[in-house]
Amino acid sequence: MHAHGIVHRDIKMHNVVVDTEEVKLFIIDYDLAEQVEDDDDMVCGFVGVVGCTAPEVLDSRKEEKFSGIRADLWAVGELFQNLVLWSNSDPPEIKALRHISRLFMQEDPGRRPPASEALTILNSKLAEFLEDGSSD
Repeated sequence: MHAHGIVHRDIKMHNVVVDTEEVKLFIIDYDLAEQVEDDDDMVCGFVGVVGCTAPEVLDSRKEEKFSGIRADLWAVGELFQNLVLWSNSDPPEIKALRHISRLFMQEDPGRRPPASEALTILNSKLAEFLEDGSSD
């Protein structure tokens, strides 16, 4: 989505559908989406739901601009955090999700890793947790 210049602006559990047979996740409801050039392209205005939006989006009620892509990444971190909370166990996959969730939910948007690096980070952490059984 971001690679195609689209920011969703309303990522939350209700806008995610999982195909359990194909093991694929789909983001739906693009009513609030906007076209952007890259991570540095700024948007403004509060949209979405309080509790599922990045801190800088809440600040945008003052009409401050922010990176829509980095705000989406924060929302993905929130989504991952909720998935982790639903787990009754702590396997390596959950530990890896918890790690990437914390990275995406950093207060400073500039410190959030780009989505293009997220899968690499996730796989690296998963391999680390599988190898030594360490906690994050």
